[in-house]
Amino acid sequence: MNVNKMLFLGVLILFLLVSCGDVQEQVEQINLQYWDDHKETVIYRNDEDTMDTFIQAVENAKKMEKQKIIKTEPLLSFYMQKDDRVENYHLWINTDKEGFIQQLHPQRNETFRLDESAIEKLASFLIEKENIELIEKQIEFE
Repeated sequence: MNVNKMLFLGVLILFLLVSCGDVQEQVEQINLQYWDDHKETVIYRNDEDTMDTFIQAVENAKKMEKQKIIKTEPLLSFYMQKDDRVENYHLWINTDKEGFIQQLHPQRNETFRLDESAIEKLASFLIEKENIELIEKQIEFE
């Protein structure tokens, strides 16, 4: 490979690494929305720990090919604000340490299984900081 091609390839790789950036840097705020006694509560969080917990959960979740539609009512909805767009999700975590997120409109409606670490961190955050109780039954699919 000649020097010009290697130089071009190196610059291209550097450009891609810089332009992609870290997702953490792109997310400006996490909004949590849940219902308690039929009363809607919305919480706006922009602290680094909270954003990192939700971002890592989304990034590490595995897309499900089967059982995509969840019948159980979600624990809460959350919204990640990135620049001028918002990513919407429903969240389910039960006391049996099962966890799922479902990406909502305007993105593609897809369901993802949370990994054990994300379930543990999210459950701890929800119980300790927001006083939200986990789902006490099995999460049901259509």
